[in-house]
Parts: sequence; structure tokens; C-alpha cells
Amino acid sequence: MEPIAMLEPSASHLTRGRTFERAGRYSEAVAAYQEAAQLHPSDVDAQVRLGLVLRVLGRDEEANEAFRAVLDLRAEEAE
Repeated sequence: MEPIAMLEPSASHLTRGRTFERAGRYSEAVAAYQEAAQLHPSDVDAQVRLGLVLRVLGRDEEANEAFRAVLDLRAEEAE
């Protein structure tokens, strides 16, 4: 389990991303989710949310990359 201090910046960006997403501000949500994923690469939630918002924007290949990252993370956890 990650120390809480390492999760806080990522959680902050996730919260911002969700706020933007709910407001229909999808481009800003993408930026927040990307930042969350960059700060905490093993954050599955950030990758899933990123993929979903990218799909809404019609950026399907980028969405697929985010979803592949989730599958890779899950595979690593299973090992």
C-alpha cells in the first residue's frame, strides 16, 4: 500500500477531474486525470476516468491507451 503522502497530490487531481467532468468541461478533466496518472502511475481510477473522458471526446485511440494501461496495471498486480 502506498503511503498517504504519495496519494494526496494524485487524489487532488482526481477530485478536480471529476468536478470538471460533471460540469461537462471534458478537456480540463482530461488534463487533471493525466496529471493524476502521471503523479501516481499505478492509480487505476485515474486511468479509467481518463479513458472514459477521452472516449466522450471521441479520442478513441488515446482512450484505448488509457484502458490498456489499466489492464497492464492489473496484470502487474496479479503477478
